[in-house]
Amino acid sequence: MTKSKNVIILNSPKDLPNWKFTVRTALQAKGLWDVVASQAVPPSTSVKAVKALEAKQQQVMNVIVECIGENQLAHIHNLPCDPHLAFNHLVEANSDQGIDAISNLWDTFHTLCLTSNLTMADHVGAFHDVADCLEHEFDDKPFPSSH
Repeated sequence: MTKSKNVIILNSPKDLPNWKFTVRTALQAKGLWDVVASQAVPPSTSVKAVKALEAKQQQVMNVIVECIGENQLAHIHNLPCDPHLAFNHLVEANSDQGIDAISNLWDTFHTLCLTSNLTMADHVGAFHDVADCLEHEFDDKPFPSSH
């Protein structure tokens, strides 16, 4: 996908700040940012009000989908047509604590290797740094093993 009318295409976490700004600006220009900014609740339960809200939600989802790379679709394609949820899910997935950051942490762990210019203490320290990051991100504990 390419750049669309000055809207940054979200392909990776490095695009996130500019993507958020340009998507918000584009939606504000169309009077649609309120659909993303809060959980949209129809002003009444009339069929007309519900259909109007659904039409706005579809417009916003269209803008969001047009502004993300194909690799980002997996983050939202199973979600309901809820722009608030989709936008926040994309932000979370691409934030410093998102899935890409955790994947990068895994890559760092997986590629740690002892080299001739690294002391054993520094090498073990690098493992501790990764472990500290993982502990900070996840507070789940392994299941107790039963022998």
